[in-house]
Amino acid sequence: MAAGRVLCLDFGSKRVGVAMSDETATLASPLEILAAENLPTLLKEISAMVARFHVQTVVVGYPVGLAGRIGPQAKKVESFISSLGKVLSGIPVTTWDERFSSVAAIKATTTAGTKSRKRHIDKEAAAIVLQSYLDSENFKKDRASE
Repeated sequence: MAAGRVLCLDFGSKRVGVAMSDETATLASPLEILAAENLPTLLKEISAMVARFHVQTVVVGYPVGLAGRIGPQAKKVESFISSLGKVLSGIPVTTWDERFSSVAAIKATTTAGTKSRKRHIDKEAAAIVLQSYLDSENFKKDRASE
């Protein structure tokens, strides 16, 4: 993972939750929710965010089933990643297992007492996926430096 900001996308058929890391790629924060219905518009919005925040890596939540199987939603994510890779030339796009991220996001927003929970779940889920990715990458770096 290159140093710098990491953007995470939780791709759904109606909405895309967006989270961003800090500049040290240590801490993930929910950013916003984008509409997913119009793919060209969505790709332009993501491309603009990548440029504005000087993103070094994009992570996309990958919906693997509980048994580890790839289902129809994973195929949609793969197609989305293919389109995204074409507009983000030079920026690495990788996937990260998103199992249980929505459940964790629901619990987090319920615990936080967020009134408009439904609107926040997608970006909270993206932040949970991103934090898991960042923790894994930073653990690898720490192990390599020992």
